[in-house]
Amino acid sequence: METPFDGEFRAPELPMFEESVADDVHALAYVGYLEDEFRHFGHRFVMRTLPVSDEMELGMLLKRYANTVMQAKALATGTVAASLFMVDGKLMPQPLGSDDMEAIGLKLDVVKAWHWPLIELLYNDYLTLQVRAFEALDEFQSKSARGPQKSSPYADSLTDKESSRGED
Repeated sequence: METPFDGEFRAPELPMFEESVADDVHALAYVGYLEDEFRHFGHRFVMRTLPVSDEMELGMLLKRYANTVMQAKALATGTVAASLFMVDGKLMPQPLGSDDMEAIGLKLDVVKAWHWPLIELLYNDYLTLQVRAFEALDEFQSKSARGPQKSSPYADSLTDKESSRGED
């Protein structure tokens, strides 16, 4: 009797993707995030795209800066801190437990002591990484079995079942 798992892991077949985004599509599909190394001022920084849970925790950590003149810098600094994985080959501080807010807070304590020009460069690097993630997701969706699914409700979609499927 064959079992669903016969001892050998086989990744699912993915369609061929545009060469410019293929690595990013595979990273998102198999690992769940993008990671890249950036170099500034003689240092190496490894950053990863953030899961929504980290973005939400970051929002809670930064809420004291909401509606202040420092809101934008606080968001950029927090985003850089949360997304940093390594600096010059050394892991960023990690909590002893699994508390996401504590992990982000520990990294934020390190990064907020840095000067703004470096933080701004790293924030722009992070935004570039996010754009790559969106481009990879667009490519993945365009190659999926059903193709890109755009959803736009019709005015009478709650009552007319045929219109809600895009049929006239």
